[in-house]
Amino acid sequence: MSEVTSLTSESIRGLGGGAHLVTVLPSAIAVLSGVVLFSSRLYPWADPIVDQQGKPVAEGIDSVVYSLGHAGAAGAVVLTLTVLVGAILLRPFQIALVQSLEGYWRAGRLSQLAVGRHMGRRRVAEVRHLARTVGTGEYTAEAVVAAARRQRQTAALRERARSKLSRYPANGEHTMPTSLGNILRMAETSAGERYGFNTVYMFPRLYPFLSQPLDAEYREQTNLLDSSAAFALLFGALTVLTAPMVWRLDGWAVLPLVAAAIAALSYRGACTAAEHVAQQQCVAFDLHRFQMLKQMRQPLPTTGEQELRDNQALTEAIKGDIRQLRKMRYLDITDKPPDEAAATTPASTPSGGRSEALPALAPPAGSGIDSEGVPGGDADVPSSPDDHGEGQTDL
Repeated sequence: MSEVTSLTSESIRGLGGGAHLVTVLPSAIAVLSGVVLFSSRLYPWADPIVDQQGKPVAEGIDSVVYSLGHAGAAGAVVLTLTVLVGAILLRPFQIALVQSLEGYWRAGRLSQLAVGRHMGRRRVAEVRHLARTVGTGEYTAEAVVAAARRQRQTAALRERARSKLSRYPANGEHTMPTSLGNILRMAETSAGERYGFNTVYMFPRLYPFLSQPLDAEYREQTNLLDSSAAFALLFGALTVLTAPMVWRLDGWAVLPLVAAAIAALSYRGACTAAEHVAQQQCVAFDLHRFQMLKQMRQPLPTTGEQELRDNQALTEAIKGDIRQLRKMRYLDITDKPPDEAAATTPASTPSGGRSEALPALAPPAGSGIDSEGVPGGDADVPSSPDDHGEGQTDL
């Protein structure tokens, strides 16, 4: 048993950071839920379990306890290994799970209806965001109070519309079938585009330069997004698996409703985490884009117009545009930016060092030390001019 525990710990550690939340926990819930559902004998077509005395075991919790109790150590090992294998298999499909909730399956009539629904909601939000309060021209007390109430309602309506519009991409053609897809598409089309970059192409190149606090926050929100998406799909599947229990018309009939509620909450959590991920991507471009440009040996812009132009050209070159790539200019690797070059000039040398060559000071007369700092042979006898080399000063 200790070998199994050690193998499990090493395998989970090898899955990387956040594996407990992203892959291990969903895998464990999926395996245990399957075991509980099929050992509970709650399905209408399931036969009851018969104990050793030939008596039927009550369905539900009693059947689950009886089945797990007779599984023994071998059953526990099998369950542990099943959870581990499920976590390992789930790891490569994290992106695919999120994309399935984003709506990249869009094909057919259902996808078109979903996109049309979101475009309609977007247009309604745009209209409400432009709402204005129209005065009645009356100045009675009741009219003033009613006008103030309408202004507050209009301001609240515009704020809700602005919040809703912030979850959609700026270009209506990029509308996705799901709310999660629209939030992530908004981030993919706005985080770097504000500076002329293409976020999808440039963010992987920007990521190595993120500061440690920003990287930790981005990893945490990404793990929350992946785990919430996994839980939404998992409990959605459990809703389907437990749907036949509705026909029992007893307390167990609420299981599908509970699973559906958890799936909906998980999806809302995924949307919230996606908003934080989008915000972190914007902050990453705000703070660290110049570090990326330096590492790519690109000249730093001095104006916003130049930055847009240069970044757009760099993005096109990275996409594979040979003409743009041939036009690229690179900084010499030995060149230093102006701020660093100024810091190394003699005028900016700190007080602890020499800023210019100082004139040699002659030692005091009679000290017995020549101008080179070497003691003379006799301090009382002046040296003759012939004893000095060229450029030396007589004492």
